[in-house]
Amino acid sequence: FLSWVIVGYITYILLEPSMGILNKIIRFFGGEGLQWYSEPKYWIFILPIVNVWKTVGLKTIMYYAALMGIDEQLFEAAQIDGAGTLRCFVHVVMPVCQPILGAAIALSFADCWNLVEQPLTYLTTHTELYPLSVVFNQLTQQSTGVEFAGAALYTLPALLIYLYFQNDILEGVQLTELK
Repeated sequence: FLSWVIVGYITYILLEPSMGILNKIIRFFGGEGLQWYSEPKYWIFILPIVNVWKTVGLKTIMYYAALMGIDEQLFEAAQIDGAGTLRCFVHVVMPVCQPILGAAIALSFADCWNLVEQPLTYLTTHTELYPLSVVFNQLTQQSTGVEFAGAALYTLPALLIYLYFQNDILEGVQLTELK
């Protein structure tokens, strides 16, 4: 729901070395501020957190739509059968959310796997930390054979994830069509 420009600016406000909110909190408690942008060890955590933060809105809407599609009669029938809250959750809610969970995992993997511009923006001085997506993207400067080999290797994990979650994705799409 948020553009990368907004997420990037908010991340900058949080992590800026001299006036960033996180460094102000660290200094308030007597610590010394960190150089978030120049230390490569922090980016292995920052990039996934920022990516999850950017995409959490879409996943929330997907779960909300799945939960709104559950018929109230299913809950009533479960309660008549003596099911408590936990049992209703496990036997009514979770089976409905399973396809959405599979779709969310596949979409999240695709989002993380396709990170190209974010690492290029944030990790300008630390090329050794580039993810595979950036490395394969840079193979386009090589020969055609290397390009095709890189493209095949690049698509293989995404294809395997899709094939694993294919039924969940299709079932999730079919559930949303019924509304």
